[in-house]
Amino acid sequence: MKNQKNLNPKACSIDISSIKPGMIWYYDNTFSFDVIADKKRKAIVELVENGTIYGDLTASEICVNERHLKWLDAKKYIRAISYPCTENEIVTMYGYTQLKNVKKNYDLISQTFKRIGKEYRKGLHWASDFCDSKDAYAVDFTFGSIQVCYDKKYAHYVRPVLALKVESL
Repeated sequence: MKNQKNLNPKACSIDISSIKPGMIWYYDNTFSFDVIADKKRKAIVELVENGTIYGDLTASEICVNERHLKWLDAKKYIRAISYPCTENEIVTMYGYTQLKNVKKNYDLISQTFKRIGKEYRKGLHWASDFCDSKDAYAVDFTFGSIQVCYDKKYAHYVRPVLALKVESL
């Protein structure tokens, strides 16, 4: 995970075993597959791994947007996002393996986006990893195949991801 400066090694008090991709993540750090009208959405859970919950911030009620950018600009965009992270939270972008794991559960995740009336991932999305000095990894969320390396000078999509460290490793 990148930009770990906001993380406190002390574990949070969330039972991570009950958190699943496609759940709505609310600002009070509760999670549900149900839309709860009197609660504000923080994100939609896309991945739970290594004691960390990852959620797509474009589902938030705070205006956080997907962007179509070149790879270096995508990385700058993520670093520049001003989001009110709480203790143990950071805004980041997925690595290549993480993004491939998100794609595996994306049918369920996209259904949650549809239920709340938000756009879900489509097209090629940049990962934070690069292949070499010219190319970086991207994953295609529209077609069945997972693409690998793309020229960094071309624009693809990037979405800010909120990571909450729950368990110490």
